[in-house]
Amino acid sequence: MNQSGSKPNRLKKAFTGFFCQGPFEDPPHYRPRLGRVAILGGLCLLALLGAGAWWDSAQTAAAPAVSTQFIMDTFVEQRLYGRQAQEAAARINDALREFEEEFSAHREDSVVAQINRAAGQEPVEVSQRAFDLLSRSRRYGEESGGLFDVTIAPVTSE
Repeated sequence: MNQSGSKPNRLKKAFTGFFCQGPFEDPPHYRPRLGRVAILGGLCLLALLGAGAWWDSAQTAAAPAVSTQFIMDTFVEQRLYGRQAQEAAARINDALREFEEEFSAHREDSVVAQINRAAGQEPVEVSQRAFDLLSRSRRYGEESGGLFDVTIAPVTSE
């Protein structure tokens, strides 16, 4: 018993001394902080905006741009996704056609056809692009121990 004649509330005393600064205050780690709430709200807003942007791009990307063409004696099919898929497919097709015109062994006016016609007889002057491609091809052949051979066409053609 205490001086007032009532039993002391031991739980209240323990709670007051351990967690709180005063007898009826909330523990410090339970007090809401305006800054933390604002940061948490901002992060939630950013997450929602990001999800919305992702959803928009996913809906746009749902329909691919499909392109099929016969290039370098083979069929090439490409599927591109995104907002500029059609434009990208057109640019890729143009680049493939340009590459075929310059390097195809199946076109009489290509650099490769000129090199093949003059093989063993006389040198052929080529563009820097063709020289770089042929140099890289030769290096890949050396690095692969002959598994890649840019000169294989005479063996495999009819």
